[in-house]
Amino acid sequence: IDQVVVTSDTGDLDGVTGGKAPLRAVKVALDVLNMAQGFPLADASNKISVTLSTTIDLLENSTVTLSGFTGTQSTDTATLPAFSTPEDAFDPTALWEQSSGTITVTVGSGGLAAGSDFSLWFWVRNSATAQTTVSVQVAATIPSGGEFDSPIDSQAMVPSTSNVMGVTSGASPGLTVLGEFSVKHIAQSVPLVSASNELSVTLTPTVDLPA
Repeated sequence: IDQVVVTSDTGDLDGVTGGKAPLRAVKVALDVLNMAQGFPLADASNKISVTLSTTIDLLENSTVTLSGFTGTQSTDTATLPAFSTPEDAFDPTALWEQSSGTITVTVGSGGLAAGSDFSLWFWVRNSATAQTTVSVQVAATIPSGGEFDSPIDSQAMVPSTSNVMGVTSGASPGLTVLGEFSVKHIAQSVPLVSASNELSVTLTPTVDLPA
């Protein structure tokens, strides 16, 4: 049989333009890397929120790993409740490792389309003492169906700098403060025996006190 030129498929695959062309390979990256927290006060439950998107599809059973949420009191577990938008973007439980502050989630059925933002949130218990914001990295692995899977290299997450509860940059994950009263004053109006006496207390908190 004489040598002939084989026509290469030019179709798209997994969000990659021309991805069906044999041996075409692309480097995958995450291009939205936002994170925030909801409650910066010590010893309390705290909701951590993350928003991500990728340059190609994240297939079902891909894993996304965020590491660096250190200083929490949340202990190791393989069943940390995880919530997402779309609702089935990730499996409802995640692997959590306290010492490294690492959460690993698995992409749910249907996968996640390239270029679409997806959100993940979970709860931790803050440190009992004050601490500064943490540096968090995100990486991922996309299954190939063969022996070797495709990694998405680690990238730095971008923390929110919004104020929360009167705390400057309080939405930045890991930032934990101890609420205090900067003014603590009490006085009375009448020091005489058997008389009515009005007590006046003045307090100024260093953080917001919600209703």
